Amino acid sequence: MTMNNVERFQPRRSSRRVWLFIIVFGAFVPIGLVIFFTTGEIAGLLIAAFGLLPVLFFIYKIRAPGARYAIGPAGVELKHGRSRRTIPLDRIRGAAVLTEQQGEAALNHYLEPAIQSEKGLDLKGWYRANTVYGNFIRFCTVPVVQQTTTSGSSLNIIRFRNLTSGEFVLLKLDSGEEYLLSPEDSRGFFRKLSAQTRLEDTSPVSSYVHTGRENWEVKARKRIRWIYIYAIGTFLVIASIVAVKFVVPALQERPGAAGPAGDSVSSRPAETPAVPSSKTSADSGWVDADTFRLITSMTAKSSVEDPEERRQKMILAVAEGYTSSLVSQIIYMYASESGQTLTDDQHEALRAAVAREITGLEPEVVSSTFNQENTAMEAVIDVTAPGLKSSIEARLDEVLK
Repeated sequence: MTMNNVERFQPRRSSRRVWLFIIVFGAFVPIGLVIFFTTGEIAGLLIAAFGLLPVLFFIYKIRAPGARYAIGPAGVELKHGRSRRTIPLDRIRGAAVLTEQQGEAALNHYLEPAIQSEKGLDLKGWYRANTVYGNFIRFCTVPVVQQTTTSGSSLNIIRFRNLTSGEFVLLKLDSGEEYLLSPEDSRGFFRKLSAQTRLEDTSPVSSYVHTGRENWEVKARKRIRWIYIYAIGTFLVIASIVAVKFVVPALQERPGAAGPAGDSVSSRPAETPAVPSSKTSADSGWVDADTFRLITSMTAKSSVEDPEERRQKMILAVAEGYTSSLVSQIIYMYASESGQTLTDDQHEALRAAVAREITGLEPEVVSSTFNQENTAMEAVIDVTAPGLKSSIEARLDEVLK
């Protein structure tokens, strides 16, 4: 169409190379909706969205809304999506009509540096090459599908190609830039351009030369070697941190009550046995009808080097764990004196009853002694209340009945 000496050319649109993608992703939409309406699961909507979004994207790429080509006195106007450029006629060095095979060859020529940079693990080179490739097809309205074939590894690309359809126009500028255009009337576009300006280069071969060509295979081997070294070094550092932080303290732990701040603490008597497990637990018992005395010893291995801090940690551990030991010893004394053998269920019921009886009673630390290294402690703790023994034994008799 001609208007004010400006001739517009309709961009070509094609779904030939992307219809399979539309069908595959489109199948997720009804599947997701069926799942949602039959089960009410939100996952169904996510599945539908997973299929719908790519379908909308491909439809948008096929329709290429707002795209246009025009040739006039001011130059060649190109627009596709948000990209727009007007190229003066004196900046145009050449142009050529490309067949489908020639168009794919030109696309492959531009894509090769990006593929080789990817194989060579050259991120900067890959980015630069992809930028050049993206600029080459910026105003092309026909979808281009990239296809790569690998062997063994995703980086071992043995073959690649671009798939598209129809004729194209290769536009060459004096700056070295090139654009792949896709007007419906490619030959009419070329004739109009030839009439407007003198074309020096009408060869259907791209003149793009990648300036960053190096020995990609050598670079790849070097980078892979350094990646392996970096990966092994990182693994060793992380493994060392894990070993120091978790494995070594775990190996140093001994059975018993867990002390604070990562200390491994063992406490006697044991927390829930029906029969005492150490000599010190046998020393615990009723002093009189009002007082029960708990004698407990504790050892600690700590990563804290300060002896005073280790001492405070053991004191805190005794304060936090004495109640469980006290309950166990009272039940043991009760079972020993009454000659009863307790089942697990009876033992748990008695523990709950004793715990209720001593709730609110303030313990009195009669004495506490430490070894020279502050790694072992023995504490004598009294719990006193008027008639405490008879009150507890009556409650235990009632629970057993």
